Amino acid sequence: MAELTDELIDQIFEGCRSNLGDLTQSLGANLSSEFQLEPGEEFKGPDEIISKVSEQPGIVVTLKYDGFGILCLIPEDLPIPDWYKSPNDSQSAQLQTLPMEWSVGMVPMELEATEEKAITCENLRAHLEASKPTETARMLELSATVAAGETSATIHLVMPVANPITEQATDESAVTSDAAEAEQTTPAATAPPEPEPAPLDPALTRRVARINKVPVNVIVRIAERKLELEQLRQIAPGALLMFDKPYDSPLDIYVDNRLYCRGEAVKIGETFGVKISESNSQVIREKKVHQV
Repeated sequence: MAELTDELIDQIFEGCRSNLGDLTQSLGANLSSEFQLEPGEEFKGPDEIISKVSEQPGIVVTLKYDGFGILCLIPEDLPIPDWYKSPNDSQSAQLQTLPMEWSVGMVPMELEATEEKAITCENLRAHLEASKPTETARMLELSATVAAGETSATIHLVMPVANPITEQATDESAVTSDAAEAEQTTPAATAPPEPEPAPLDPALTRRVARINKVPVNVIVRIAERKLELEQLRQIAPGALLMFDKPYDSPLDIYVDNRLYCRGEAVKIGETFGVKISESNSQVIREKKVHQV
């Protein structure tokens, strides 16, 4: 069973402070608003930590590991959008992006989460109590400021907890159970239902997210031709090189020396740009998948 030591907690808190800009951007993008975050005080011990969290609704971001969990408690009065309690598919995807991005921004790479989840909660303090902060638990407060410039709420980052909860409590559980029993007594349908697509592996999603900021070289190639060495030596200012490629043909865009997409040259202010007209990146990825 893994253990979250004080040294690791120090690393996570330091990662939170040093990457606060990215965390702020992630929070705003996924909650459809603009915020400013500032690091606040630290607290130790379950009793003191629980007493600092208010009894109000909000969002709980849970990072679950083998043997412990990390919680980020986001109160409703941040403010957060009204849709967070009943999000549509797109909004739900936004909400679930939050734990993945915060995990990448805070947690050392050697810690691999087994589950990353954001759920709604009617009582943040009660949820925290049920999650059972350990005797060595610590908490970092983040002061959240809305775009208008007024501090409106405090986000609490708590770790470790012994019982990380990743399922949202619901009053519909009994109804669901009754429905399941009814389905068992119903004769089987003529055609079997189509299997649901397998969910993405959280560990794989996390590893992919970690490489999103790796820099790559992007090269725009206009045309190419071969020259004899003697012709090359004759090139001087004013010389004109001719190419077989038509002047209005798409420009090739290479990423790390591999053709990625094509586009047309455009002027953006006083600089040169390329407007993408076609992309074969999806084809490239599919080919690589089939070759594995």
